[in-house]
Amino acid sequence: MSITEYGRVGAFYDGSMLLAWRLGCKAHSWGIATEYRGKTLNRGLIGSKEVDGSKKNRFRTFDREYREGCRGKEYGGDVPLELPRKEEYFSGCEEKELLRLNCGRSTFFCAAKAAKARKIFVPYLNCANSTDPFDAAGIPYEFYRLDEDLTPRDIAPGEEDAVLWINYYGNAGEKQKQKVFETYKTVIVDNCHAFFSKPVMRDGVYNCYSTRKFFGVADGAYLIGKNLPSFSLEESFSAEDTLFILKTIELGTNALYAENLKNEQRVAQTVAKMSKLTRRILSSVDYSEIQKIRFQNFCRLHRQLESLNEF
Repeated sequence: MSITEYGRVGAFYDGSMLLAWRLGCKAHSWGIATEYRGKTLNRGLIGSKEVDGSKKNRFRTFDREYREGCRGKEYGGDVPLELPRKEEYFSGCEEKELLRLNCGRSTFFCAAKAAKARKIFVPYLNCANSTDPFDAAGIPYEFYRLDEDLTPRDIAPGEEDAVLWINYYGNAGEKQKQKVFETYKTVIVDNCHAFFSKPVMRDGVYNCYSTRKFFGVADGAYLIGKNLPSFSLEESFSAEDTLFILKTIELGTNALYAENLKNEQRVAQTVAKMSKLTRRILSSVDYSEIQKIRFQNFCRLHRQLESLNEF
């Protein structure tokens, strides 16, 4: 039987099963084998009457190849969470250029390892735990001060050293970026507060992004760069830890802030891959709309705080 005929036979099978159930039958069997381009895709439950000239009932389970390769799924049971199917924001990157990780700190850890850095220069203007990933990687670091344009001041990294440079809230312009990337050989770019900033694709540059700071997910981050090495990491499981995000729909974000902090501490304990749930959620996001809303919010605040904002 060709695969194009499968739909009609499948409908007949479903109908006959329903009829058997209504008639109170104890058992019902029916089966087909589906082929596509000369290759058997499945061997279903085969039985009743003559099969290959024999009247013996035969029962076969679906081939592993069909279940895994063709992603066969059972029908019925609980109804799953329905999310639109779109693309991740960085879907244009090749797989060898992108690592999906569980948090921003994991991107710094993997970036430092990928760069094989002997030492890392870190800005003083940073969060208190910014050096934790480098401690975990066993890489020493040295702090530096910033110029007025928020680029490094008076540092001289060696050939095997790396510079952690922060794109503070996406404020860095092309002039600042060019200055940094042309001055230093190896740069780890902290875009954790600048998700929509375009990654710089050149040798020695590692772009770090956090999804939790921008979207409703329990884990998630991206490390983007040229020819990233592979890392043997476990995949995160975030279903239980995503519950507080679902609660925010009914209770609001402020009511769940304490649980958000607990989740942040949980995620920071390990270096792992992004969870399947988070990747699925990120594949359903309307990024253009979110970017638009974020910019509108910024403009409202800027109008009120412009006279005080030294940036």
